[in-house]
Amino acid sequence: MDDFKNLCSNFSDQTLKFENFIAQNKMNFSNLTNQFKNIHQDILNFKNELDTTIQQIEMEIVRNQNLLAKWVSGANTKLLQEQIAQKRITLTNQAQKINDNFAKLSQQIDQILNDFNTSSQQITVELKNTENQLQTISKANQTGEYIFSASNDTAYHLQQNLQQVIDTLNSAQQTMEQQKVFNEISKSIDSLLR
Repeated sequence: MDDFKNLCSNFSDQTLKFENFIAQNKMNFSNLTNQFKNIHQDILNFKNELDTTIQQIEMEIVRNQNLLAKWVSGANTKLLQEQIAQKRITLTNQAQKINDNFAKLSQQIDQILNDFNTSSQQITVELKNTENQLQTISKANQTGEYIFSASNDTAYHLQQNLQQVIDTLNSAQQTMEQQKVFNEISKSIDSLLR
């Protein structure tokens, strides 16, 4: 009877760990999603800034064409080249900032994936051990080593709950694999911005 109480307590502790683990990872994924949204907005802002800057350059060239024809010295051309160079530097700096944010976010995703995999493997081992203990107690109860009321029903329900937890963990691991694919896509975007 004490073995069964200890096992129930152990199972309860592991279930609580699992619930906390899932809650923490939900929060981590939510934070990552928000960071991706922010970086996506930065990309949109950069695109708009790029479009606006190029349009301004085009309009300045059109406005200055008549002046360029009048000025033989070419000093205005040099000034226009310097302005274009300054705008190019500004746009390049913005692109580098976005690139750096993607790299940082990519590292965070890798760390969260590694933490998730490590923790999920540990939880899976602990839950599997508890399942094996439940099966041992259930078999022992069937052979008459343990006598207590409704033990078969309790063991069955615990096994069912354990299986649900393992299924949920497996589903979470599949989600993490999908995150790895998403991470590779972000790295590809990162390389395009360089």
